[in-house]
Amino acid sequence: MKKSALLLALCLIAVPAMAIDAYHPAVGPPHQGGTPRDACWMDAPDLNGLIVSSEQILMYGLESEIANDFVACSDLNHITVWTGYWNNSAPCAPGIPFPGLNIRIYEDAGCVPGHMLYDMSPTVTETLYGCQVGFYPLFQDDMDVSCSLVLCNLYWLGAQVKDHVFPPQAGRLAAPSIQGCVSAFKSAYFGYPDWTPWGDDGWEYDASQALFGTPCHPTPTQPSTWGQIKEIYR
Repeated sequence: MKKSALLLALCLIAVPAMAIDAYHPAVGPPHQGGTPRDACWMDAPDLNGLIVSSEQILMYGLESEIANDFVACSDLNHITVWTGYWNNSAPCAPGIPFPGLNIRIYEDAGCVPGHMLYDMSPTVTETLYGCQVGFYPLFQDDMDVSCSLVLCNLYWLGAQVKDHVFPPQAGRLAAPSIQGCVSAFKSAYFGYPDWTPWGDDGWEYDASQALFGTPCHPTPTQPSTWGQIKEIYR
């Protein structure tokens, strides 16, 4: 996926000099921050990564989504993603009230998202995570969920900033390394109507995320022998 193929200038009345694109190069937040509990699956945010559009700006017909794979080691009860804004109009300020997130869980269809299992809009606690070059705000977004999944299966997590005005643009932060499959990008607006591995100028990325559940690593229960020996103790 070439960045040059994702640049699309719009004729905007309010901000005629602006262009909407799918990528923002990042210099990284000042720290990686914490997570609310031990994660079952972790793709930490990169200190020198990217933000990719994963959002709805429906006034211009823009809809995009990044999904990243994970292995379910339990049912999900909490999700953390890291998001950021660019093309904002004020230094280190979102410029809009946080509109919330569309959260989607997909089955795997061969290293791309397949059938959608969950489409949710949970309550999100958004925490300012840092500021790129003193201008672009970054956030950690935490939400409680209840998703029943098959243990050890591969799934995909999509996180999309809900419909908002432009500017700014919004999207997910990259992770420093790839676990499993490369994240997948989908956006008819940018010319990718089907899920496509996320890459830019030859580089590939994962979107940052953390998945939580209890227990993370369940221990198999050994069969009881009590039924065989209980007569001895009468």
